[in-house]
Amino acid sequence: MSSRRSHKKHRGDRKKHSSNVQSELISIISGSGENSEKLKNNAVKNLIALNQKHRLKMPKNVGLMICKQCKVIQNAVNTRVRIKHGQLIVSCLDCNNIRRLGGGPKYNRRNSNV
Repeated sequence: MSSRRSHKKHRGDRKKHSSNVQSELISIISGSGENSEKLKNNAVKNLIALNQKHRLKMPKNVGLMICKQCKVIQNAVNTRVRIKHGQLIVSCLDCNNIRRLGGGPKYNRRNSNV
């Protein structure tokens, strides 16, 4: 019986600890140049696993930097970015995954000659 009570008592501590680890991993990922690419990609995989295990939300600014299919950081070397009809198209050159961000222009703004 005592193990069940202690489990419930420490549930909030686990959530706080996991959010602290999440912020540390985000600082590794968003660091400018002091960390190698291998370390950053490893931090991305650990961050995704941590978020899935503890049901944490991925911050928007970090989620946009990660390829959803191959789980690597998107940078100028492995990414192609295009804008077509007001929609941002991000292509990963490692796994050929395509992400379309934004809904494009409003219908009434669209050129009728297109």
